[in-house]
Amino acid sequence: MNTFRLRLRLLGPLATPLVSGTLFGQLCWLRRWRDGETALERWLADFPRNPWLMSSACPAGMLPFPLLAPLLPPPGADGGALDRFNQLKKRQWIAADRFFERRKTGLSGNNVPMEDAPSTSDARAGTCHLTVHNSINRHTGTTPEAGGLYFMEEWWPGSAAAELDIYFQGQVTPDELADLFGLLGEQGFGRDANLGRGLFTVRVEAVDPEWFGWTGGNRRMSLSCGSLTPDMVDPRYRIHVHYGKLGGEWSQGAHSPFKNPLLLMAPGATFRAATAGPFGALLEGVHPELPQVRHHACHLTLSFNEIAPAEDGR
Repeated sequence: MNTFRLRLRLLGPLATPLVSGTLFGQLCWLRRWRDGETALERWLADFPRNPWLMSSACPAGMLPFPLLAPLLPPPGADGGALDRFNQLKKRQWIAADRFFERRKTGLSGNNVPMEDAPSTSDARAGTCHLTVHNSINRHTGTTPEAGGLYFMEEWWPGSAAAELDIYFQGQVTPDELADLFGLLGEQGFGRDANLGRGLFTVRVEAVDPEWFGWTGGNRRMSLSCGSLTPDMVDPRYRIHVHYGKLGGEWSQGAHSPFKNPLLLMAPGATFRAATAGPFGALLEGVHPELPQVRHHACHLTLSFNEIAPAEDGR
């Protein structure tokens, strides 16, 4: 399969997180709009044989930090050392070049130094804004006299997060990827696209074939929000609760727009591979009324070696 990195240049706020399953859903609607319903159904029927795997968005040049074996604080650690230890446990990102430098010799929780990566406490990474909304009584068309207010988050990128990376693997050409993601960036991704949210430009780049082709490690790391399948042994993961909604014209049809909540593995999950993959699944039965609705919960993974703390000279 071909592998690419898509470098997204954000042109405004995001009202919907750029997670792998939601990205795939919007690409399906774009294919339907561009190629027709029959072409989309034919493509989805061929998905088990030729899957499209993609990551959730990462800050440019970064990867999710892999979940490694838990560490204990060093014996006799003072307050400063404990603070650093707690910071290490909360790491979200690792520089891509640092990960590829160390993945063959071995990674552990105490042999990878802190990274200068954007974090939620870094103003350069952007700020989270709360927008206030008022609920509407669908019978009267009016707002409630008391209560009814709710808040929704929007993410406004800063200088350190103006660019994001999405990794993609599948039987596809770079021109086709550039076309699909270019359309998505022009129309806007996610909620409130008609208000200028989710706009971006995209540049498709080839990646080193060994990045995803090397399979010599003893564990694999997921870059996606995906499901846990039996071929993923000894997993370590954080839970991502996905509250999906129908898209396109189905979001305004006679059926409920809300899908069933899904418990997925967040990016950075690690596991031992019992098969050659792919891992995760294209989930069915995710809508209470429409059996044809599915959710992309497949994993794009990278192989790496994990070593015990005693092996790295601790």
